[in-house]
Order: sequence, then C-alpha cells, then structure tokens
Amino acid sequence: MNQGDWVQLNDTGAIGKVLEVEKLWGETLCRVWLLESDTVVSIPAARLKPLDGASGILPEKIAYVAAAAAGSRRIMPLFLADNGLVFLPTAKYVWDQLLATTLEVTSLQSPRATQAALARLNSKALELGRPIYEALKEAHFARLARERQKAAYAFAARQKSILRVGLPQVRAYRLNLLAQEEHEYAAELAQMAHIYPELVPLLILRVGGS
Repeated sequence: MNQGDWVQLNDTGAIGKVLEVEKLWGETLCRVWLLESDTVVSIPAARLKPLDGASGILPEKIAYVAAAAAGSRRIMPLFLADNGLVFLPTAKYVWDQLLATTLEVTSLQSPRATQAALARLNSKALELGRPIYEALKEAHFARLARERQKAAYAFAARQKSILRVGLPQVRAYRLNLLAQEEHEYAAELAQMAHIYPELVPLLILRVGGS
C-alpha cells in the first residue's frame, strides 16, 4: 500500500485514497481519505485492498478533514536537550507552565530546523511512548472484557424473563429478537477491539534561557 493509492475497506466496502503510510509499534497504518463521508481515518493496512483502475473514475479531490473518533488518549510531554538527552521531569514542568501561564514567543525556527527537531523528537517519542501505548491498550481490553461480562449477564437475565411469560410462538419471536440484538452488540464490541495507534505532535517549541 503506497501513498496516493485508491483502496477499498475489506469490511465495509468504502472507497478511499491513501494519504500517508506509517509504521508504528509493529503496525502498518494508512491515513485514508474516505470518499463518501469526506473524512480522514487511520486504518491498518491489513483491512485495505487495492482498487484497480479507480484513478480514472474517481475525482481527484483530497480534503484533509480531521476525523473525530472516540478513543483513549494520553498527553506525553517530551523535553529533548541539544545533547540528545531526555529530561522527563523538565518536560512535565514546561507543560504545566504552558497550561498555567501565558506563552511568550520570542522567535520562530526555520522550516528546516523545525523538520530536523520533529525527526529527533519523533524517534524519542516512539521509544518512550511504547509503554504508554501498551498501558492504554491493556486498559481498553480490560474495559471490553468487563462490558462483555455485563452484557452476557444482562442477555441471560432477559432470556430467562422471556421464557417465563407468554405463548410458545411469542416466546420464540422474542428470543429471536434478543438473539439478533445480542449478535449486533457482540459485533460492536468486536469492532471496538481493533486498535489504531496514533502519535500526533500537538506543539513543538524551543525553550531558551533569559
């Protein structure tokens, strides 16, 4: 899968165009613009398939729309000194100051210097962010496990209630509806089990002495 390819989602059949391809913590992720909904989402490459001949029939329109998605997020302040050392307590202090005080911008870095700083920060962020990602993933799966347990208990209780009241045909009809609802809810939980890691720089600044 390469940048600029037209693709189709395996599960929904939605058509989109690959804007970016990145590897993050062992996952190959594609940032895809979805044609029908006009949104940009991050999708594992394994869920995509090439759409042959699409470039001749689909409009060459790319709208970079931020897709709002519910999920677990964590802010990771990172302070990288000029000598390459990382100081996490300093990073937290600077972040707290940014939230509590007014920021004074004294100068702007050149695009070249900014890109170089971003590359260095991204390398360290990938390394230091891995434990945070694993913790978020573990907490997410724990929440899903609790949801499955609660759902199983609730559906079992409703099934017992249906079996106690009504004619056989009515009970069969209600049980069928309950089974459909349980199947749909299980599918929703299965969809929520897909993990889409994303590492996004919110703010990059250089801290200088007075």
